Amino acid sequence: MQLQLAITRSILLVSIALEFPQNVLGVQVARSAGGTDKPLELKAASPSILDIDRLIEANQLDAAWERLRQELSERGPSYQLHFLEARILFGEKRFEESLKALERSFGLEKRDAKVYLLAGLNWVVLDRLDLARPFFEEAVKLAPRDDSMHYYLGRYYYTAQFFALAELAFRESLRLQPAAVKSFR
Repeated sequence: MQLQLAITRSILLVSIALEFPQNVLGVQVARSAGGTDKPLELKAASPSILDIDRLIEANQLDAAWERLRQELSERGPSYQLHFLEARILFGEKRFEESLKALERSFGLEKRDAKVYLLAGLNWVVLDRLDLARPFFEEAVKLAPRDDSMHYYLGRYYYTAQFFALAELAFRESLRLQPAAVKSFR
C-alpha cells in the first residue's frame, strides 16, 4: 500500500510540473473572465521582454537565453528578467537554479503571483511539498481572480492528499473560468 501511494504521489508531482503550460507564466497571460488582476510585467513590459517570453513559450530556450543576456547587458537586472531566467531554467529542468533566479526576482519585487507560482512548481518537482505550499497559497492571495492560480493550488492540494482543500480550489477555478474544465479532469 505504501509503495502504491509513493508511486501515485510521484506521478502526480511530475505531472504537475511537466504538463504545466509555460504560457500560464507568460508575460501576456490571459486573465480570467471578469477578473481584473493584472500581472505587474504588463505595466513595464518592453518589446524585448515580450520577445523573450514568446521564445520561452515556443520552447526556443537557446534563443531566449541569447535575448535575455542581451537585455541584461543593455538594461541591467530587473525582477522581470530574473523571472524570465527562472522560466528558461525551469524549461531546461534545472529546478534548483530556477529557484535561485526566483530568489533574485523576489529581492526586487514581491507582488507578482506568477513568480510565486513558479517557485511552488519548482519545489513540487524537487519533491519538497512542505516548501511548495506557501508559494501556491501566496499566488492565490496575490491574484485571487486568476483561475489558473486556484487550479495549481488545487493540484498541489491533491498531490499532498488534502482532498477537501483541492476540491475547494478546483471549484473556485471553475467558478472564475467556467470553460476551465481542466479543474475536474
